[in-house]
Amino acid sequence: MGGGGGGGGPTGGGGAAPTCDLLGGGGCSCLSLATLGYPGGWRPGDTLSDWIGPAVQGGITNLGGSTLTDELLARFQVVVVEDVREGTPGGSGVGAGIGRSISSAEVDALRKWVENGGGLMTLSGYSDPSEVINVNRLLAPFDLTYGTRSILVSDGTGLPITHWAAHPISAGVSQMRFDTGYEVYGGGTLIAWEPNPGQYDVARAVEVGRGRVFAWGDEWIGYSAFLDRTDIQPRRFWVNVLAWLTPPAECQVTIPR
Repeated sequence: MGGGGGGGGPTGGGGAAPTCDLLGGGGCSCLSLATLGYPGGWRPGDTLSDWIGPAVQGGITNLGGSTLTDELLARFQVVVVEDVREGTPGGSGVGAGIGRSISSAEVDALRKWVENGGGLMTLSGYSDPSEVINVNRLLAPFDLTYGTRSILVSDGTGLPITHWAAHPISAGVSQMRFDTGYEVYGGGTLIAWEPNPGQYDVARAVEVGRGRVFAWGDEWIGYSAFLDRTDIQPRRFWVNVLAWLTPPAECQVTIPR
């Protein structure tokens, strides 16, 4: 992985990797993080730019609709895929997108990047079911896919997700919320699901080569308006995900005891 975002490369001399403290307020000098696509506009605020970005030295790089190449991806340890539907280019929120189809060359570049140690997170729930076409192209090499059955709630509170497999991503998390997202199918480890009112599989994690992929079926966690709700644990959830995705030899995202 590259050193974008401030000191992202391995430490020399066999020393411990630098730490990234997102919950404790200590800041993060070693995480190189990018977003692909654009945040949603259904609720106020953007978690990545409002909370995580200010803690990361050098901030978060928003790639927008940039074409994925080996050279571009080499700058980052973690990439979060947001709204990448074809849509209208250059915007953010409802009715937007990247304005094009993801190419096979981009899919191959992302696959190689993950296999070499990159951490990929994907979100969905930004629009109608056609939104999953582009993100599913990116996920195909990892045996993951979003379905087109929307999990509809749209009441401002969301469907409680209370069933979690034992995994580093779920540690310390008892409940998250899900609103108008899509199910996640495929291989790897089923991380979260909800059996009522129907069986909804909403999160899966896969290890590929030296890298890791996490697919979450909703974009609700991307809205900073929900960060401080006491019935869910969005801050801990985000920290768990980033800790699991980040190459441990390059940056240790600290987990509170």
